[in-house]
Amino acid sequence: MSRKKLNDNEILEELLKDSDSVEESKSDEDEKCTEAQGRRVFKNHNCKVSREEILAVIGIIYARGILGKNQSIDHLLSRKWGSAFFRDTMPRHQFKELMRFLRFDIVTVRSERLRTDKFAYISEVWDRFIENCKAAYKPHENIIINEQLFPSKCRCPFLQYMGNKPDKFGIKFWIAADTESKYMLNAFPYLGKDEFRPANQPLSTQVVLRLMKPFTRKARNGTTDNFFTSLQLAEHLKAKDTSIVGTMNKARREIPSQMKSWKGDGQKKRPETVVYYNATKFGVDVHDQMARIYSTSCPSRRWPVHVSYNILDRASINAWILYSEVTGEKLSRHDFNLGLAEELAYSLKNLELAESAEDSDEILEEESKTPNKKRKQCQIRLCKNNKTMMSFKKCEKYVCGKCTAVTKQIVFCKLCKK
Repeated sequence: MSRKKLNDNEILEELLKDSDSVEESKSDEDEKCTEAQGRRVFKNHNCKVSREEILAVIGIIYARGILGKNQSIDHLLSRKWGSAFFRDTMPRHQFKELMRFLRFDIVTVRSERLRTDKFAYISEVWDRFIENCKAAYKPHENIIINEQLFPSKCRCPFLQYMGNKPDKFGIKFWIAADTESKYMLNAFPYLGKDEFRPANQPLSTQVVLRLMKPFTRKARNGTTDNFFTSLQLAEHLKAKDTSIVGTMNKARREIPSQMKSWKGDGQKKRPETVVYYNATKFGVDVHDQMARIYSTSCPSRRWPVHVSYNILDRASINAWILYSEVTGEKLSRHDFNLGLAEELAYSLKNLELAESAEDSDEILEEESKTPNKKRKQCQIRLCKNNKTMMSFKKCEKYVCGKCTAVTKQIVFCKLCKK
């Protein structure tokens, strides 16, 4: 990414936009998934969803994660209890309808893709997001590998239970993060048994090799805990000019018996390896804590929606890190997310204002600008026979000021409005 000043909305779009490697036809289909679902349910081919509406929905979701935690959308968008930001951005029924039809793939071809991809409901969106995360940032020397459990209790074929996590049930992701900045570099979901994994390769080794693949042969170091660290993994990474530091379970067979019985040399000074590991073992956990503080997560029966919340959480953190490093400005995540929500919401407001101005120009015609024109009697006749020089193109009638109506700053004659 070039070192120019970007606003937070531009940086987020850099992470969420379609990657160059994806065909344009697929990109167009992805943008129309929600619209296609609405047409399928309503059986109405005139159902349309604009990009600005989707951005406004995302803006409301981000604002809800900060201002409306544990509150229903009915309260947030109500006139009595909600804030002006939510009400001014989008009507409640419109937001709920867009969330109802929110889709991330084409439903008509889903069954075919599910045969080879368990993550097909949202895999294309997830893959593009990860590719953009990798392309937008150059990591520092150390990369931490760990797991994340995104809390969810919806019906999902690969839902996991992990008793050592704050939320016991959820969707599991393997994550690689930059140790210094806590930027998420790479990630993929755990979908159960992988039929393509070599029989002689443990799951832990496969996970690390897959996450570290874009960063091998580039003088990087991977930090892992005792679930991942093994002699086989170290040999694979060494062959790719990549180092590894991590803890190991003493029950592993490759550990020499002399090391298992060794109790130290009596000195209190910690070995350099231990000091290095302690300094580089953080990253994924901190990134996960940051996501929980302003999480966009909200109850839903559909697991792809939960995954989309995880994408938005991670995207906002990565965007905040990019913004801080590119601009050098020290801005809190609280203020960054609020600014991001505001910019996303304004995308729809600006569209409405532009359409309003365009409609007004097309409808309203001032005949007073034309010389030698005489005043004529109002043809709407809701007044007391007023005279006017103004006419409307839509109904082609002369209309006085008392017989016009204004809706969202658009001027209509009252006959057209009916």
